[in-house]
This record gives sequence, C-alpha cells and structure tokens, in this order.
Amino acid sequence: MEVSRVRAMGCRGARAAGSVTRMRPWGIGIGAVLVLLTGCAASGEGGGASPVPTRSAESAAPTSTPTAAPVATVEPLQVHTGEAPDCARAGDTALSHGDDVVDAVVYGTGPALILVPQVRMDVCGLDDRGREFAAEGYRVALVNADVPDPVGGVVAVANWLRANGTAEVGLVGTSRGATEVLAAAPLTDPAVVVALSPPTTFGDVDALTAMPEITAPILLIAGAEDDDFGEQATELSEAGAADLKLVIVADSKSHGADFLTADSPVRAQIGDFLTQHLPH
Repeated sequence: MEVSRVRAMGCRGARAAGSVTRMRPWGIGIGAVLVLLTGCAASGEGGGASPVPTRSAESAAPTSTPTAAPVATVEPLQVHTGEAPDCARAGDTALSHGDDVVDAVVYGTGPALILVPQVRMDVCGLDDRGREFAAEGYRVALVNADVPDPVGGVVAVANWLRANGTAEVGLVGTSRGATEVLAAAPLTDPAVVVALSPPTTFGDVDALTAMPEITAPILLIAGAEDDDFGEQATELSEAGAADLKLVIVADSKSHGADFLTADSPVRAQIGDFLTQHLPH
C-alpha cells in the first residue's frame, strides 16, 4: 500500500511531509492519503427531522428520454403521487414504489449524485448538502435508507435516473449510508464512490465483501478519534479495490455528514475528487 502522509496547516491548507511505500502480499497497490489535521474535530453523527408531508411532486416528473439501461434489476420506482416530504420544493421529483413511503427526492441538473444518509437521518437528512451539490451543477437524489432493502433502494434510484435522462451517476454515503453505497457500487456501475465514516458492515449490508468488485474510483474518509471508524475505513481500503484513496483525519471526531459541511477540512478534497471523476 502506498501511503502519503500530509500535515495540514490549520484546517484549510495541507503540505506534504514525506511518503513511504508498502506492497500488500498479493501485489495490489492502493493509494492512501492520511491527512493529519489538528484542531479540526467536529460533532458526531447528526440527525434529521422526520418529513412533514406538504405537497405532491407529481407535476415534477421529467420528460427526458432514457439514456442508459439498468445495471441490476430491482422493482422500478415511479413518480410519487401522494404527499411529498417537507424538503421537496417546486420542480423536485419524489419517487416511490406506489405506496406512502417516499424512497427518494430528486432535483437539479447535470450528472447525478445519489446521497445516502446515516442513522437518525430521514430522506431529507442530507438536503442542505444536496442543495449545495445541485448549485455546483449536479442532479441530486436524496435516498431513504430506512427501507427493508437499502442496497436495492440505491440500485432502484440509479436505474430511475438512467431511465430519465442521466447517464453518469456517482454515489455518496455517510456512515450507514457509506456502507450501503459501497455494497451497491458493483450493482450500479457508478462513475465515483465517496464513503464517509464507513462501517465495514451494517446489519445485513456487507461493504467489505463488495470492495474487490468495485471498479469505480473510491474515496474513503474517517476521523481518527471517531471510535473505530478509522480502523474500519482502513480495513475496507485493504480489501482489494483497484482505485482507492483513504483519508484519515487526525485528532478528529467528525462523523459522516460532518465531512460535507462547508467548514470541514476535507470538503474541498471531496469536491475535487467528485469533479475529477464526475465532471459537471
């Protein structure tokens, strides 16, 4: 494994301080960046308010024609005709399987980012970050992770996006959602995967087994002082993915969605990684 050690100057800039190269026994090299940041710790796992149904998103259905076939077959999503979550705005599209459960909210234009949240966040939990990504030129899909088959849910959203005008899809997950996007990646053929504070497994979802099957570039980020999430991210990085960057933020208890906030010391790095592999 190739390891580049970087020490940040404050919480914004970073300067290389040396490197050491190691090879795993089977000869697969993985680029890993350990960012040593001091004084940058943030809060732990956040929560999102439960959605308050307000209006229908039926009128927001896109009219674009299909651009790509689904990678894996799951029950298809459809435009939700009931009440939409409170984060849905005029022009947004809510998706469901025809019941009362909203599986995703979609907005924006450009290549797609599927955002999968952590525990205690509902479908609207990453909406603030999603609006920021949309302003940068992405089509954003906020995913409901509280469903019986969360990996199948990610696949269904990716299939819907590709059937409705978006060929290129990226996956971004926080904590539990990070495990789910890693597990879903072999089934969705994404252009890029970003996993923030990823457990190796969560419930029945196994990201560790999926890692060798992921062909997309992967960015793993975890805080060194965030329980054992740094160790779990490191274990994932050693599981055989071909194109991977690991960032362990020293002296940081930041968790999951914390890394997506504007004042996060790695937010610019996340943006650069997405732009490199999913240009918009």
